[in-house]
Amino acid sequence: MAVTAIRSIRNSNGDSYFVKNNENPNDTGGPGKSLGVASGQTVPCNMWIPWCTSEADFEGGHFIIMSPVAFNEVPVVFVIWQEGDYVRYSKDGLFHPNGDLVPGHASVGGDHDVQIVGLNKFDADLVLY
Repeated sequence: MAVTAIRSIRNSNGDSYFVKNNENPNDTGGPGKSLGVASGQTVPCNMWIPWCTSEADFEGGHFIIMSPVAFNEVPVVFVIWQEGDYVRYSKDGLFHPNGDLVPGHASVGGDHDVQIVGLNKFDADLVLY
């Protein structure tokens, strides 16, 4: 299994996001904490993307979640994991077997940067470089 790391998160979206590595919480500030990425900000990090091949893995926290600040709203919530030869994600906060590939360079292995794109938390998307 290849190791794939996120080395920075750039937020080009109009809303702030919280990032949490559920498998390795120390990557994002420790248990119960998250990494904040404000609009227009680039935050360096060192997060290995967890392997997740089943609903049981997902329920065990084998994913990274990126969620905007939202109250009484239903925004796009990203979850990211590795499965097979690719980095996959969903925009509904749920696991999907053989989920969508993260746009950009979704092959596993090596260091990558993530960019949160879109105008706001309702039309957001990710790009992996």
